This record gives sequence, structure tokens and C-alpha cells, in this order.
Amino acid sequence: MSCAADGLGWAEWIAATLEDAGHRVQLGAWDAVPGTHRVSWLDGVTRRASHTIAVVSDGYLDS
Repeated sequence: MSCAADGLGWAEWIAATLEDAGHRVQLGAWDAVPGTHRVSWLDGVTRRASHTIAVVSDGYLDS
């Protein structure tokens, strides 16, 4: 999961809720190493995922 600053609270809530339900979640704020190329990281986690959920904020679209 990737998010812009304006959506971080929602992203963390969604990720925690999914993890509490037993799902494995990749959240950039939690899992991406500093200096990681964002697009490459997203590409890799998306390719390995069996499911993807997109929640898009205005800030994410502007980034």
C-alpha cells in the first residue's frame, strides 16, 4: 500500500484492520526501506499480491 501524507492515517487504519483480520499487508510507510524507488517497490508488491485494494486521495493524485 502506498499513500500520500494526507492519506497516511487512513492507510494505516486500513492496513491495521486488514492485518487484524489475518491478511498480510505491505504499506510503504511501514515496509519500504528509505531510499527505495517508489514505483519499483509498488510494482514488486503489486505483482506478488493476490489481491489489491486502491483507495485514492486528492493528495495521492497530486503526488
